[in-house]
Amino acid sequence: MDIKFGTSGWRAIISDEFTFDNVQLVAQAISDYIKSLKDKKNLVLVGYDTRFLSREFAQRACLVLSHNGIKPLLTDRDTPTPVISFHIINKKASGGINITASHNPSQYNGIKFSPSSGSPAGPEITSYLEKRIAILQKRNWRFRDNKAKDSFERFHPQPQYISHIKRLVDLDLIRKAGFKVGIDFLYGTSRGYLDSILEETGIKVHKIHDCVNPSFGGISPTPAAKQLKELSMLVSSSRLDIGLSTDPDGDRFGIIDKDGSFIQANDIICVILEHLIKTRKKYAAVSRTIATTSMVDRIAGFHGMKTIEKPVGFKYLAEELLKGNCLMGAEESGGISIAGHVPEKDGILTCLLVLEACASSRKSIKCILKDITRKYGSLYCERDDVTVGSRERLLKRLDGLKPHSIAGIKVLRFNHMDGLKFNLADGSSLLIRLSGTEPIVRVYAESSSRKTLKLLLEDFRERLISYFS
Repeated sequence: MDIKFGTSGWRAIISDEFTFDNVQLVAQAISDYIKSLKDKKNLVLVGYDTRFLSREFAQRACLVLSHNGIKPLLTDRDTPTPVISFHIINKKASGGINITASHNPSQYNGIKFSPSSGSPAGPEITSYLEKRIAILQKRNWRFRDNKAKDSFERFHPQPQYISHIKRLVDLDLIRKAGFKVGIDFLYGTSRGYLDSILEETGIKVHKIHDCVNPSFGGISPTPAAKQLKELSMLVSSSRLDIGLSTDPDGDRFGIIDKDGSFIQANDIICVILEHLIKTRKKYAAVSRTIATTSMVDRIAGFHGMKTIEKPVGFKYLAEELLKGNCLMGAEESGGISIAGHVPEKDGILTCLLVLEACASSRKSIKCILKDITRKYGSLYCERDDVTVGSRERLLKRLDGLKPHSIAGIKVLRFNHMDGLKFNLADGSSLLIRLSGTEPIVRVYAESSSRKTLKLLLEDFRERLISYFS
């Protein structure tokens, strides 16, 4: 079997491809990468999420690292990915491993690797790992160190990370707002982080799913509208001011407004960007992925900042954050980080920044969004997933899909940065990207008109089904 790293690590089904043997194989490839750096510290942080056997997989990775003369430092409990990222930088480690499949369903697990920068591993590193894994497989490599001992140094990652977050967020402003907050942890790693920070300020917190449950209650633990219905009901029934959520490894966010409605990630990105521009020092740029709303461009441009567009995957946004001239990196799938923080998306920080924006403006999220619309104009976004044919056929025929118009609107430009993006004559846009594993085309549409948005999606759904059938 081929082990491939996607936009954020390697993921597979537990006991099918995600096995102890394969975890050892990936850990050996990571060990070889670390050794190639000739880093005298040779320290790798290892964490894990709340999934079935995640801790045991993490311990096995530690065994392999130790066998290679690399010191593993294991977290004392399940830990969010951005916390691992923070400590890689804080401890000047050679890198970090988190055993997690992020927001994927419970039958999946995975491995995220971060180099010494604390960012997600970029294409050069993941390409090295994939090639190294393939070589090890050809050699029928097996980990057979009977002398290795499961006695690794543990560390408590919460205090220093929380102290760092307190320097980034105006918690006194949030405290004075007196919010009543609901949090859905989705049985993930952010419990003990997001709630502890808020409770320490005196905020009343209503928590749900704040325990370990490897099955995630039978849902796919994505902090999206469908999965956050219980949080929405809690906010409405208890008359809370806001609902917050993160995915199992704490890097993605989901937000519920005071009326119980789910707010799209694209809208949250705009709320936070507008707030940061008003309250933080000036930066030259903001970075977003190609699938993220171009409202970011309008806001940034209005304030004399440039927008840097990158392919999908936070590892590309991390490149810009590491340069030091970028205020924020954002992706529509629910990932944000800011200058002065780690080059990794952080759902915990994002939730706190949303609270700060609401406290600063003394308005609900929807009211802030109305202000943004009045200032910058309207833009509506929607995503549609279309299942068509085989993935191999999609890959072969994708470049040939170049219509002159969509829904009667002329196509002005084709953008091949990631997938295929169509920029239309009326300012609308439409992006299509293939799923990394399934015969699914993801269609992202944006327009200043809701009617046009609907027509674009309808037209392209029919076009895709016809073209790939």
